[in-house]
Amino acid sequence: MIWTDPLIAAGAGTYLDDLLELAGGRNIVRQRTGSYPRLNWEQVVDRAPEVVLLADHREDSERAATGSGDMPPDWRTWQAVPAIRTGRVLAVRVIRFCGPAAHRGGARPLGAAIHPDAFRLRETK
Repeated sequence: MIWTDPLIAAGAGTYLDDLLELAGGRNIVRQRTGSYPRLNWEQVVDRAPEVVLLADHREDSERAATGSGDMPPDWRTWQAVPAIRTGRVLAVRVIRFCGPAAHRGGARPLGAAIHPDAFRLRETK
């Protein structure tokens, strides 16, 4: 999610969609028309994401790409969404991932946020 009120996601063909695919994720709005579609909660529930990457737009944020489980408090009412129910709403620093220079270096930490077990196994070998 690149914005929370209203809910706006990065759609098919965007830089963030490409980065998500490189990181091993699947964009739940890939089938929607438009680069940055607005969503309602029923659409999010229907798509049942296991992980939600939430853009942190603060310039001074030091949150790591692995996220902190932070989410807007009113989101907790949407327990039908697997990512919310399991605490896999991960804050991601926009400044680190939203620019052409981040494309190469951004996929690995984003992949670690989406698939932490796979990256832990890789590091122990």
